[in-house]
Amino acid sequence: MANRGSTAPLVFCVDDDGMLLSTLKFFLESFGYRCECVTDPNIAFQKLQVVKPDLILLDVSMPGMMGYDLCTRLRQNPSLKPVPILFLTTAADRDTVQRAVQAGGNDYLLKPITAEALQKRIERWVKPAV
Repeated sequence: MANRGSTAPLVFCVDDDGMLLSTLKFFLESFGYRCECVTDPNIAFQKLQVVKPDLILLDVSMPGMMGYDLCTRLRQNPSLKPVPILFLTTAADRDTVQRAVQAGGNDYLLKPITAEALQKRIERWVKPAV
């Protein structure tokens, strides 16, 4: 998705692990992105009806709603269809990757996430503002 002028791209993170979200926010902001983090997938769904991020990081396994289900619901919103969704997962087995793609995901990152891996993977999909 194209950068919006000089405004830093927004990465929207959804994971039930608050410590991981704090780490992601720190890394992302140090790379030049804006970041919004939500621990509850239902709240994330509501916010994403209004907020239009440049990229979404989405945990696979969360209480209340699996990441696959949230991704499927987000893809039903026409304004979110072009937004890249990257799954966060502890297992990149064939079933996990297949389910992520079927749900509408574009890519995935393996946990634990390193700053270098995060930066490289996100920059495949969106560049930080200059």
